[in-house]
Amino acid sequence: MNYCRLILIAYGQHQDETMEVKYTDIDYKVFTDAARHVYDGGSPYLRHTYRYSPLLAYLMIPNITCSPNVGKLIFVLFDIFAGYLIYNIVKNESVSQEHSARLSACMWLYNPLVMNVSTRGSAESVIVALVLLTIHLYQQVTKI
Repeated sequence: MNYCRLILIAYGQHQDETMEVKYTDIDYKVFTDAARHVYDGGSPYLRHTYRYSPLLAYLMIPNITCSPNVGKLIFVLFDIFAGYLIYNIVKNESVSQEHSARLSACMWLYNPLVMNVSTRGSAESVIVALVLLTIHLYQQVTKI
């Protein structure tokens, strides 16, 4: 599953360089520009179309310091983390839910739409992972 996402990122780079229709989400450029402002000591909101949490701009600083595709890898990691959380949330419902937990996680992790969204540089995987983390933590607190 990780290899598919890496292949999609590499393909996206190729499509962005050679084709008129770009693979990368337009907001990814906005995130990267905001990260550049933050890296230079400014506010992400100096990018006039930036309307996201400043934390997202800080998360994207490796795009400036390392490679323009690092942010996509970060989004993929959140995507995979979401699959892990789905597994745990379903598993926590009952000890006998192992099969359902694996199936649910696989439905997320092997979903081509989910893979496409995160590898295009869309931040939805961060939002999904944070919502799922909230549910998972709630389950842990209510067990006590």
